[in-house]
Amino acid sequence: MPKSLNFSNQVITIGLLVILLSIGAVTLLGERATVQTRIWKQRNSAALIDIRNVAIAIRDAETGQRGYLLTGEDTYLQPYKTGHQMVAENMATLQTLTQDNLLQRTQLAALRPILAEKFTEMAQTIDLRRHQGLAAALVVMRRNDGMNLMTQIEAGLVAMTATERTLLAKRTRQADLSARLVSITALAGTLLAIAALLWGTYRLNRAAGTDRLTGLLNRTRVWDLFNASLVQGRTTVSALVFVNLDRFRSANQLFGPQAADMLLIEVATRLRSLPGTDAVGRRGGDDFVFFCHSISAPEAEDLGRRTVDLLALPFNFDGHKLQLTASVGVAHIDGAGDVDLRQGADDAMWVAKSEGGNRSVAFTRSMLSDRRDLAELEAALRLAIASESEISLVYQPVVCLAHNHVGAVEVLARWAHPHFGQISPGRFIPLAESRGLIVPLGRKLMRMAVHQAQLWQSVPSLRNLVTNINISPVQFASGDVIADFAAMLTQKGLRSQDFCIEVTEGAFTDAQAIAALEKARRLGFAVTMDDFGVGYSCLSQLPRLPLASVKLDQSFILGATQDAGKAVMLGSIVELAHAQNLFVIAEGIETAPQLSLTVKSGCDAVQGYYFARPMRPLELEEWLSTREPAAPAQLEI
Repeated sequence: MPKSLNFSNQVITIGLLVILLSIGAVTLLGERATVQTRIWKQRNSAALIDIRNVAIAIRDAETGQRGYLLTGEDTYLQPYKTGHQMVAENMATLQTLTQDNLLQRTQLAALRPILAEKFTEMAQTIDLRRHQGLAAALVVMRRNDGMNLMTQIEAGLVAMTATERTLLAKRTRQADLSARLVSITALAGTLLAIAALLWGTYRLNRAAGTDRLTGLLNRTRVWDLFNASLVQGRTTVSALVFVNLDRFRSANQLFGPQAADMLLIEVATRLRSLPGTDAVGRRGGDDFVFFCHSISAPEAEDLGRRTVDLLALPFNFDGHKLQLTASVGVAHIDGAGDVDLRQGADDAMWVAKSEGGNRSVAFTRSMLSDRRDLAELEAALRLAIASESEISLVYQPVVCLAHNHVGAVEVLARWAHPHFGQISPGRFIPLAESRGLIVPLGRKLMRMAVHQAQLWQSVPSLRNLVTNINISPVQFASGDVIADFAAMLTQKGLRSQDFCIEVTEGAFTDAQAIAALEKARRLGFAVTMDDFGVGYSCLSQLPRLPLASVKLDQSFILGATQDAGKAVMLGSIVELAHAQNLFVIAEGIETAPQLSLTVKSGCDAVQGYYFARPMRPLELEEWLSTREPAAPAQLEI
């Protein structure tokens, strides 16, 4: 991640944390202030109630005293005693409630002796009334009335009430002030955090339009710019170009993600250097895009070809050269008409890829009908997979050069559609892989091949043949295809040693596929790398792969027959493969000179039209019977 983007993310994260902390602090401190205020109010209410109860109780005690003095009846002593007890209890409670306030403690301490003196006076008068009569008691009462004890008590209670209310108001103001200070501080922190957040968001938005790896515009930014060019439904962009790297996934898996990233960065650098481009972006993965505003159709097509040539130049990694190709689709507004340039560029790019890549294709409106034809073909293929009559198998012999005998046959699929006629495997196999149909198709072909192998167990000339079955790399990602294959053989009573799994180089760039092929080897299957040399084959890596043999691609043979240097290279490759205990098969042999070359190069077996074209089972039986009367020895792979 670029440092600027990482820093912006950190600023945003810190800003959000500050805001959250500020909100949390305000909430927490506000709640604490609310709780404290509630506690103070509760204590204030309790203190005021106790003060009022003291006033009521002393009045009740005085009423009881006076009633007894006037009547001498003991029933008046009960209010006196109750009042006396209540005063004592409430004074004790007030002592607890006023511990944290010096003024209240002082007032309470001043009131306590006055209350004691008042109750002493009342007790004395009651005792005089009981033993000496009313006159003696009244003398004491008149003397004490001059002291104004009751007035002093009431004044003390009023003062305590006022103090309690003043204290509550003061504490409430302090709580409110503290809450305001906290809120102001939190607000200031929040404002600063929001400012940082806005700044970080601004930086992030700027970086968000850039691809992190290559520094090109990212997909979102590219299409934002493209959409901004739309005027009344039409774009001011003259040409749109899509670029896809051929077999990049294989390079990624084979050389590792770090080298693949360096490769993408170099591709981006080269695309950025192309003159005439207005905006260059990465759509994702190994897909790139650029568009131009003022360019003619011929100039756009030339730009597409220059893009192919530029990306075909070798890439240097740690002193090693890597050859890479690209499929380029060009859509120009003149040729697209009312077709969206994005759809046109995408259609053209996939046409380039279907034609083998390493080329640029300009969009034409006929590609729309090709798209419809492809959709019709996909629907027909789905029906054919479910049908028992359209898809069939043919077999091409693999001839061992040492004894000129057939040791294996490769299973090849054929599709005869009732309306479209014969459809080439080169057309429907890639279609099945791209449309998610290769798994059911592969299972169907496997089941048909196993059934035929079972039938051949009763034919002496075919009983010991190894059956080579092709498995697409896509099938390994969709389940345990090896376990399914082994289960089919077990059900038919066949041995895994009589079958060979053919896979292309792409399978060995995927860890899941390699694990599945290692399992196949443990179960007794042979494994062959088909089309060896087409992609990113590296002889030094072959010992680490679960292989028994390799099939050299026809391009090796064609090149070696035309170039002496390539012939020497072919011999060296065969020798190195043998050094790694690999059986070497040359495919695509069509002429006697090609056969002679494979023999001189040390190939172990060959396959091609020179010996036989792919045949149906009965044709193969007849061909073998006329070619080799004796039972063929099994090809050692």
